[in-house]
Amino acid sequence: MGWVRIAKTSDIVDGGAVRVDLEKGPAALFKSGNNFYVISNTCPHKGGSLVEGFLENGSVTCPWHAWDFDVRTGACGTVPGVKVKTYTVRIKKGEIFVKI
Repeated sequence: MGWVRIAKTSDIVDGGAVRVDLEKGPAALFKSGNNFYVISNTCPHKGGSLVEGFLENGSVTCPWHAWDFDVRTGACGTVPGVKVKTYTVRIKKGEIFVKI
């Protein structure tokens, strides 16, 4: 499908998160410093919404049972081998795009 616009860079504050709906399901957009990351919004443990979690040092902690995920790689720090889907992000003229 290619690149899909999901938000403006001004739509999200540093350390913040925004839910975005993609063709493949809900995703979570995070901003950490000057970087933007998009991962699946659904925690594989019990289905918690990661966009409602706490972002710190590049990891988001699920609000339901505290599983944490690296927003850069999708890797779970709580249970080795578990991952959430990550999406490639591109910024162009203040717009955020993800590759689908």
